[in-house]
Amino acid sequence: METVPTNQPQTVTQSQKNAPIPSPSKTRIALVLTGIIAVGGVMVAGFLFMKNQSLSSDLTTTINNLAQSKEKSVQLEKDLIFYKSTDLAKEVEILNLKLKTAEEDLVTTQANLTKLQADVSSSPKIANIASMMMATFGQQPPNCFSATDKANINQELAAFGDREWISKWEDFINDTDSKSCSMSPDKLEQAVSYGLTKISRSVE
Repeated sequence: METVPTNQPQTVTQSQKNAPIPSPSKTRIALVLTGIIAVGGVMVAGFLFMKNQSLSSDLTTTINNLAQSKEKSVQLEKDLIFYKSTDLAKEVEILNLKLKTAEEDLVTTQANLTKLQADVSSSPKIANIASMMMATFGQQPPNCFSATDKANINQELAAFGDREWISKWEDFINDTDSKSCSMSPDKLEQAVSYGLTKISRSVE
């Protein structure tokens, strides 16, 4: 015959007796702190997200500004090259004009110098002819304006080739002979003065 076990009282260990029983107030505090931490985490995450969006926007703007700056820089370089080329072309044109003017001045100067050299080189011949005129005028009749003197003067004048001077001399000598030596000294003075004036102009 089986024996039916009877309900025996359960024994409680000493450690179970000493285990602290959670306080209801502490549990609520823990829940509140957990909620605060969760809310703070959400706020921080939202702030970081917004900050990241702002930084991304700033970075995009900066990149766009940098690209625009590069485009402006390239355009400025092109403009600078264009203006330099334009200025250089103008300078070359001005230099060419100055060079052309200088060449023209040089040609004129050379022509004037050639004429001056010719005039200066002719001065002794002019002085010699004028001297011959005055020398024969200074002789006493019948030696003044002899056939030999007139022939020599005519020869020198023809070689010199000044038609106006020849005309002035002929105007005088045709009115003078060896007997009177000079019937028109004023005409002789015109012929001699013409030669002296040519010498004066050649050395101006």
